[in-house]
Amino acid sequence: MLRGLSQIVIVAALAVNGAATRAFRHLSIFALTVVVTVLPSALAANAEVVYTYTGNNYNYAPYGGYDTTMRLTGSFTLDKALGSNLNGLPVALASFEFNDGINTITDSTAAYQVFRFWTNSIGEITNWVVELRTVVSSSSLPLNGIGVFMRTDGSRDSGSVYQRTAGAPGDSWGYQLINYAYIESHPGMWTVEQVTPVPEPSTWAMMILGFAGVGYMAYRRRNQTAVA
Repeated sequence: MLRGLSQIVIVAALAVNGAATRAFRHLSIFALTVVVTVLPSALAANAEVVYTYTGNNYNYAPYGGYDTTMRLTGSFTLDKALGSNLNGLPVALASFEFNDGINTITDSTAAYQVFRFWTNSIGEITNWVVELRTVVSSSSLPLNGIGVFMRTDGSRDSGSVYQRTAGAPGDSWGYQLINYAYIESHPGMWTVEQVTPVPEPSTWAMMILGFAGVGYMAYRRRNQTAVA
């Protein structure tokens, strides 16, 4: 009686174990299939495009802290590449950072921004206007306040720092340049890079589950072959 009961328990346990193994196998195959088929397209769809500008060294730095070893550099990020045959189309950017050798203006510090681009038939930038300011205009500065201006337009790069004054001698605008540098007729270069985002932790977990399942199935198959 007890022997028969124990045999029933063993058979039931093997059945449960077999069902669990099959369920794990199916789940592992499903997870691995999802990772292999969906992950590449999902990452490609979410890839960002980073445009980086590298100007040439200033050839005119008359006063202030700039010198001719400095230059204008910067980058911005888009969800997709600029289109072809653009003709000065304004582009609204949510993420950018530019540096004139001393100062940096980012999307969080810019009070005024202009980005306009011209592209050829394959989407390469052929001309551009990028103007950034930490204030809307010099007249909006408080007395003795400082404003940073940067501009590159395909033929001239410049960086400048203005200070609002009560009316400097000969300065009817009420502000004066305290730092200034530029380079003319030597445009810089744009480079483009596509950045693929890192998979989410849940994606990594699914990938690990899939590979673990495949490994476990290979292990069981090898043991069954050895027993046979």
